[in-house]
Amino acid sequence: MRNARGFTLIEMLTATAVAATIATAAVPSMTNALSRQTLGSTVTELLMAIDLGRGEAIASGARVVLAPKVGSDWGSGWQLYRDLNDNGALDAGEPIVREFARPDRRVTFAAHGVLSSATMSFEEQGFIRRAGSNGLMLGRLNVSFEGQVRTLCFGAARVRVVAGSYECS
Repeated sequence: MRNARGFTLIEMLTATAVAATIATAAVPSMTNALSRQTLGSTVTELLMAIDLGRGEAIASGARVVLAPKVGSDWGSGWQLYRDLNDNGALDAGEPIVREFARPDRRVTFAAHGVLSSATMSFEEQGFIRRAGSNGLMLGRLNVSFEGQVRTLCFGAARVRVVAGSYECS
């Protein structure tokens, strides 16, 4: 008698069914992980821009503004620039420190409080103020993607991130 080698059709179908079941269970977890990663990288880039703006204002001794590239749409990307006349607008001759690319188009932004109508201006000591004034930058920026949310909360002297909530508590 010969020794048979290989798999039978039944063994092959059973292995395929088990693999399909495991893959079906793993896909939602992977989708959720990718959503968290996309949202997390967007928030991290915003926090990096805030830190860079603060550092640039301290180093240069001039006001530095972090603002959306287009109007008040943070989804258009954002830019840092030196606001030499402290009016909150990018004027001719004011140097752009850095531009940040548009995040994933599915990421949504919603600004609340002062942040909805004003740009972030970093004063020479690094504090976040409203451009054109020394008023505090109080408010929040909700960043969401596929059911996940992170809220950037702007207080008197710092920015913090709250996960899973649209409110700062």
